Amino acid sequence: MFKVFIFLSFFIIEITYGRFVRSHMMNKVTCQGTFTVKFRANFTCNGEPFSPDRLDIYQNPALSITGGDVCKPDVPYKNGSFVDITYTGKAPSKNYKLYLKTTGTCNNKTTLKYNDFDDDNVGCSVNNAKTQDFGTITF
Repeated sequence: MFKVFIFLSFFIIEITYGRFVRSHMMNKVTCQGTFTVKFRANFTCNGEPFSPDRLDIYQNPALSITGGDVCKPDVPYKNGSFVDITYTGKAPSKNYKLYLKTTGTCNNKTTLKYNDFDDDNVGCSVNNAKTQDFGTITF
């Protein structure tokens, strides 16, 4: 009876884990060599137009436990409450997630905001990338 319980436990774990890994892997960027992201966003502090302190693009490898690494620190942009940026970077592996980290100081308080890039918008070349609109990022 105990052997049957162990067998069924492993079977359930395998089914659950297998589904998680497959669905998790399918949602990753698969560009090798380089990737390109195009994005735009508006920024506000207390409802007023606001220029963030810093924009960073991070990548998080598939199945990473420790989190992502910065692939483009301090993305250059014109100061202002609106950005429209195209960035091409080096791809770390075959499967990874990209996200934008925005740092802003509003009311003397520094806040970090994280926004994931939609994998369908990331291109393996500049011509394949679609512009992702993050809308308004509020601080």
